[in-house]
Amino acid sequence: MSILHLEKLKELAYNLWWSWHPEAKDLFRRIDPIIWSEIRENPIKLLLCASDRIAELLKNPDFLCKVEYVYRIYRHYLETPGPFYARLKRPIAFFSAEYGLHHSLYIYAGGLGLLAGDILKEASDLNLPLVGIGFMYPQGYIRQRIRADGTQEELSNHIHKEEMPVQKIYDEKGDWLKVWCYCFDEPIFAGVWKVEVGRVRVYLLDTDGEENSTRHRRISYQLYTSDPEMRLKQQIVLGFGGYALLERLGMNIGGFHVNEDYPAFVLVARLVRLVQQGFSLEEAVRYVRHTSLFTTHTPLRAAINTYPLEMIEKQFHFLWEKRKLDREFFLSLGTNPEHPEEGYNTTILGIRLSKYINAVSRRHQEVARKQWHFMWPDLEEEEVPIDYVTNGAHLPTWIDEDLRTLLNDYLGEDWIHVHDCEDLWQMIDRIPDEVLWKVHKDNKWELIHLIKDRLRARWREGNLDPGLVVAQGALLDPDYLTLGFARRMTGYKRATL
Repeated sequence: MSILHLEKLKELAYNLWWSWHPEAKDLFRRIDPIIWSEIRENPIKLLLCASDRIAELLKNPDFLCKVEYVYRIYRHYLETPGPFYARLKRPIAFFSAEYGLHHSLYIYAGGLGLLAGDILKEASDLNLPLVGIGFMYPQGYIRQRIRADGTQEELSNHIHKEEMPVQKIYDEKGDWLKVWCYCFDEPIFAGVWKVEVGRVRVYLLDTDGEENSTRHRRISYQLYTSDPEMRLKQQIVLGFGGYALLERLGMNIGGFHVNEDYPAFVLVARLVRLVQQGFSLEEAVRYVRHTSLFTTHTPLRAAINTYPLEMIEKQFHFLWEKRKLDREFFLSLGTNPEHPEEGYNTTILGIRLSKYINAVSRRHQEVARKQWHFMWPDLEEEEVPIDYVTNGAHLPTWIDEDLRTLLNDYLGEDWIHVHDCEDLWQMIDRIPDEVLWKVHKDNKWELIHLIKDRLRARWREGNLDPGLVVAQGALLDPDYLTLGFARRMTGYKRATL
């Protein structure tokens, strides 16, 4: 019986469903609250480093009941059909360079990735047939730290995949499933990992395999490398390799959502396949556009990928030499006809091959329409067909547990499932101001306590200059208004404004 319950624990640990369900979090916390906190709530790591404690608990009837209780909730969640499951017979493929699903899976840099992660979780809650495609980055994204002299340094991460909620996909022969890209002078192989996000599955491509040369093994090493040629190769592998994977898995995809320009070459991969199947180029373009959605995130030129045309020709000459895609047509997809010297712009590519384009807020829509107006010179700026969908958040992930408990007390425990109902929030007035304020103050105290704990840890390690103690938060007081800068520190974020 204990072996069966251990398998159920493992199944729960490898599905990020646990991360937005308090009863599942509490189950893992019960195993060892101290270790759980020290490893930053990573159940895979917990299973590895608390095996003796788990073996002991598996003899405890109360713990076994708790495992069974949580597992039944989990299975009920997976097996209950949602409102979209019957309506959408073919899944949607969601392509993104990064996914912020949980900090135990460090394959994200900032808001774009966190939004992508929340989209997958919300799709899971709605039982929307969605499949994610991305990269497995062995080094994740750089970690930023302030040196003793007050300047910023960037540190590389070295991720241990066996401590992450990822699993290899195997083929019919029992070998690690791999796909290859035909867009280089030598083939590039990418191994495939899977991540379970409730009802949704994400597939991650990994070029760090022996079949690849050293330079090509590095393609998926790190998110957003500064080397432009390596970035282009990342974009190619994500687009062409991701599409090859969907074909290898036999998925009959109904639509493609391209999250920012990094995966935009998947649209070209689709064009190539349709032309190979006998479609005319005009028919292929029309079909790809009709079934593609493109989300643009940034209005800043520094954050948009643009490449010299000679670099593009070097990597893509196979398209017109072997795949019979017209060279001039392909180059026109990503260039501004008025300023071809600007190079090949993968945002322009994504926009040209998508029927629906959305910005991420109403204000961003205004900026994006102005920014890309040149693509529709015959239209007025306000007529440019760029819609907007305001960035949202997956509430069950981000809400504090104490605040959730408070809302349960006043709104009923089902409020979390209907939180988009306007009438529900009128009931907030039932909560006494002092009760709500206390939860806020308690959370603020915990945040400041965490900052000071980290400060003490750096002091003990001897890597904190005494002159920076105050700047690092030693005098933060929960009774004072505190303003912070919660952004990834990079030049185009304009932190100096």
